[in-house]
Amino acid sequence: AVPVAPSPARCVDADASVAVACFLCLALAVQGLQSSTLVVQSAVVAVASLDNAAWVRFMASACAAAFAEFVSLPIDVAKVRLQLRGRESHGRTATSASGVCLLACLRQLWAEGGPAALWSGLEPAVLRQVCYTSLCMVLYEPVRGYIAEHMGLDVGTVGILQGFVAGAASGAIAVAISNPVDVVKTQMQKKQHNSEGLTDVVQRIWAADGLGGFWSGMAPNVARSSLSSAAELGSYDQAALTAATFLGPGMPSYLAASTAAALCSALACTPADVVKTRLMGAAGGSRADDGTGVVGTVSEMIATEGIWSLYAGFVPICLRKLVWCATFFASYEALRTTLIAP
Repeated sequence: AVPVAPSPARCVDADASVAVACFLCLALAVQGLQSSTLVVQSAVVAVASLDNAAWVRFMASACAAAFAEFVSLPIDVAKVRLQLRGRESHGRTATSASGVCLLACLRQLWAEGGPAALWSGLEPAVLRQVCYTSLCMVLYEPVRGYIAEHMGLDVGTVGILQGFVAGAASGAIAVAISNPVDVVKTQMQKKQHNSEGLTDVVQRIWAADGLGGFWSGMAPNVARSSLSSAAELGSYDQAALTAATFLGPGMPSYLAASTAAALCSALACTPADVVKTRLMGAAGGSRADDGTGVVGTVSEMIATEGIWSLYAGFVPICLRKLVWCATFFASYEALRTTLIAP
């Protein structure tokens, strides 16, 4: 069942409050002020202004995102290694990079640093997902309802077109806010910097590139997250309704819908994800590496590594999406049901 959308005025207040909370948490982390008291206080103030429906989405999505990120992070670390392999090998083809077995990459990570290497960048990864996903989920339903209203449709009707547009819009807004944490996470997952702590990475990026370094790769990141959110949320809505007619409401339907959402998302966002990783991987290093921007990076990749370099690491991307979406949506639906229940 699709919950009734809150009034437009309350939607604006709720969404603005979550945005402020997310941005404040990010600012504290980026500046290295790891004061849990300040973070909790700012989050409590923002959450207190949410209406009930938005509060439930915020809490359920934040907890589910943190859990899903922890479960799937080793695959994400392997994905980053595969996507950066072309840059680090100075022209080696993407075929050789993407042909490396995922299990072999995970074994190599284990040999290099044990469990710590598999979960490198855990702090910024979880912070990024909590900020990005909670804001995205809070925005998604009001945006979808707003679009349906202006299209003359029933607000409670789930249409694939409005789902895609609402997912793209909410994903773009959320990722623009959380981009600094994404940059830090990517840097911590790079082979040559995996011994650095969060504060070390933040200081290195700030010293080399200033504030702008934390928004490296934002254009492909926004493109990637817009495509990912549109594919995930739009297809999940439709797949959940379809699965419920055959499997009935409950966990089997959620898992089937999350599988469909993961496949759609992986196919749609992989090229943007690869370019985003290349640009973010260059932050804090030589400006010559990333000065060409999105168009220059894509052109260089195709010229030196071939067209398929844009799908480097597709297998771990797809597998990670499957694990993340299954864990997130199953946890989100369960938590949401629990929080709504009297």
